[in-house]
Amino acid sequence: GTENGNVVEGETVVTYYYTEKPVTPPTPTDPPKPTEKQGSVVVKYKVLSSDGTVDQTINIPDYEDTPLTTVGTPYNTAENETEKPNSITFNGKVYEYVRVDGTENGNVVEGETVVTYYYTEKPVTPPTPTDPPKPQTPTPNAPTPPTPSRPTLPHTGIDNSTTGLGIAAIVTGILTLFKNKKKDEE
Repeated sequence: GTENGNVVEGETVVTYYYTEKPVTPPTPTDPPKPTEKQGSVVVKYKVLSSDGTVDQTINIPDYEDTPLTTVGTPYNTAENETEKPNSITFNGKVYEYVRVDGTENGNVVEGETVVTYYYTEKPVTPPTPTDPPKPQTPTPNAPTPPTPSRPTLPHTGIDNSTTGLGIAAIVTGILTLFKNKKKDEE
């Protein structure tokens, strides 16, 4: 059939035919980069029992000193008290540092580098009893004479010197009134 034209009476059939086109892969613009090697450093804390073996019942959390990073990056697991404490308190007990397995500082290598610090339980030393204090013989003290004290007036917020003058003025006024009244009565 014809793709273009006027409509005519009856049926017009137009058929399209397709063929498969081969797909060509895209050409990369940049060559693939080699994968960088990476590593990390983890610090573990272990407690040794009295026979020198690791006590498996005590699990102190690990510390990630250097997260996954490029090989060759410097690390140091002993640079502060958080990474390498001299003692650890865990479940109410104190453990003291005794030794290390692994390299405490260096450069990151491929994979995981593990540095393990070992601790032993610090022995609890009972307090040494002390002799009770000996009673002291009392020494008689000579009595001290009482120091004379000045009588104190209640705190009214008024100065003592003006209080005395006010009272004297009132008493004088009252006496003058009585005296004048007596004269008037005579």
